[in-house]
Amino acid sequence: MKNKMHVRANIKEQKTNEYYDSKRDNCYNLSKIKTMNLRLFISKTEKIP
Repeated sequence: MKNKMHVRANIKEQKTNEYYDSKRDNCYNLSKIKTMNLRLFISKTEKIP
């Protein structure tokens, strides 16, 4: 019985790790997109005399 619980806990831990990994990747991608948009915005405004 103890063994089953242990396996279940491991699966749960793995799932949460995957969840946080995906969340972190999403945050990273969002920040990349934000900086790209900022650069585009800056380049557009710089061209205007």
